[in-house]
Amino acid sequence: MVKIIRKPRTVREVRYHSDGKPYNHSHFEPPIIECACGVELTLWNSATNECVCNRFYNGLGQQLAHPKTWECETGERFDDHGVPIL
Repeated sequence: MVKIIRKPRTVREVRYHSDGKPYNHSHFEPPIIECACGVELTLWNSATNECVCNRFYNGLGQQLAHPKTWECETGERFDDHGVPIL
């Protein structure tokens, strides 16, 4: 089971221009999980995120099969790091 360290969130804050006028600013902070190997992994990509231990997770933190095994189901081909081979 993957441990969720931080859920995804949108941070909203008021910032100020150099002339002192306020403006609204927001940015997205992606989720962070603890991989099965114990490493904290930030899930920047909604499709595939690779840990240093070579495990793959989607943007929700669900562990995926290695992309090299996807070809039989999707017809897509990937290298050892999950990068598509064109």
